[in-house]
Amino acid sequence: MTTDLPDPRSWTIVRIDPMSGELINTEEEQFRALIREEATQGLIGVDALYLSVQSALHQPLVGEQGKVAGDAWLLARANRTTLRVPIPDAGDNAALEEAAITIARAAIDDFAAEVMLQLFAVANDPPHWRRPEFSLRLSDLMDRLGFKRDNRGIHRSDARRRLTTTLLALHLTHVGVQRNATRRGGRTMGFLAPLLSAVGYATQEDVSHLSPIEVFEQGLPEQVAISINPVWYEGVRRRDGSAGTDYLLVPRTASTHPAGGRPRRGRRSTVVDLLREYLLRCQAATGQPAVTISRQALLEIAAIHDRNPRQAGRTLTRGLDALRAEHLVLGFTPDPLPLGQADLITIDLVSA
Repeated sequence: MTTDLPDPRSWTIVRIDPMSGELINTEEEQFRALIREEATQGLIGVDALYLSVQSALHQPLVGEQGKVAGDAWLLARANRTTLRVPIPDAGDNAALEEAAITIARAAIDDFAAEVMLQLFAVANDPPHWRRPEFSLRLSDLMDRLGFKRDNRGIHRSDARRRLTTTLLALHLTHVGVQRNATRRGGRTMGFLAPLLSAVGYATQEDVSHLSPIEVFEQGLPEQVAISINPVWYEGVRRRDGSAGTDYLLVPRTASTHPAGGRPRRGRRSTVVDLLREYLLRCQAATGQPAVTISRQALLEIAAIHDRNPRQAGRTLTRGLDALRAEHLVLGFTPDPLPLGQADLITIDLVSA
């Protein structure tokens, strides 16, 4: 067994909780001992519901059309998730919709998913002991995410803005899921809730002329207060404060890029995103387990414009293989893919 504790001294279990000043009971003491034992294995607890829908929640937006309805922008996605972003009740609809889409994108991209796992890690450790409300220094969270400090020991302002904007978007964007009953007589459940129920800040900057949203958008917070929404956390700790029983253990991911700092933001595979969106829409519209389509049509859908047929085929194959790794695609035939424009390709999909 290997020890992977941020600071072993902080893992001493004491009878008086340092955050509340209250005496902890036997059940809580046992839960903290379990948390510590799991931590020695380099593991943290993450809500099972969040993990079960994580890949769907954080799929990027690709050519999807939402709509402004009342005081919000709404989008029902082909992957059976919903996005809702509140907007002001005045202004140009096109501009409001664009602003809402920008917020939603920041809440569901790969970086947002990484931020969420780091927040679960912070909540996991003392002095929080798997409680979803906590405060931390923004610079410490940036260190966890692998952002490199400059020679003055300070994080770049653009990196700070990226992180604070993401935290704001995780609060403003309501994400909805529906879970079908897994057994006969069971209930189908659905809900719409932000991943972070609250975000707050403290700073020594003069922000009297700014709204709280503008403070986050400009990367000014020095201390941030986070509350992971109970909807996405009660598998770890229930709302009444008792130990949760519906969580999964995942490897601790602190210091992901310890040597050279976080790499610059790379480009996502547009091919994979376009193929995923198309296949999800086909599955939702038809309910069929397979899609048969000509090679040329599939290349156009995936925006593959390489004039070399073999290279285009390799790009398309990599895209389909990526979706197979995501467990969206079971397989495709023929394999290898044909080279003729009119040749048909059948893509077998995993049942929704």
